[in-house]
Amino acid sequence: MATMFSIAFNYRGNNYHAISRIKEKSNRRECHVTIMNGTLEKILYGYHVFICEDGHLISKAPVACGELALLQGIVLKCLHGHPLLNTTELHTNN
Repeated sequence: MATMFSIAFNYRGNNYHAISRIKEKSNRRECHVTIMNGTLEKILYGYHVFICEDGHLISKAPVACGELALLQGIVLKCLHGHPLLNTTELHTNN
């Protein structure tokens, strides 16, 4: 059974919520994020998986620039340090 938790974040001056689901893989944890806003969910779709490896949290599909990179970075920062993810460092491309 997957562990789920919610996060709240601010994007472009508005507050949003997302549901995060942790999946245990053989050698790491994956965190799958679903934003509770249709417009933002469409932006993040396909780039919503974050990986916990050796105490680091990284995007499974990092993006270098644009609105998607901004949103992905904000979500990643919200996930960083969450006790269920057990991360100690944050890695972004921004």
